[in-house]
Amino acid sequence: MSSPSPPNRRSTPKPPCSVSLPAPPSRALATLVPMMKSSPSPPIAFSIVCSWSSGIGVPASIR
Repeated sequence: MSSPSPPNRRSTPKPPCSVSLPAPPSRALATLVPMMKSSPSPPIAFSIVCSWSSGIGVPASIR
């Protein structure tokens, strides 16, 4: 009766953006923050940032 990872913890749904992703570099933040502020639709900008950070952050962390 040994359970290393209880299913209760995995049952909580997490956004695709915060899946073991390290914080983006300060340079990216400095460039993205003004873009998100000037963007008329924050949700779209956030989704773009999500996909971009996941595409670059994941392989970078694996390497």
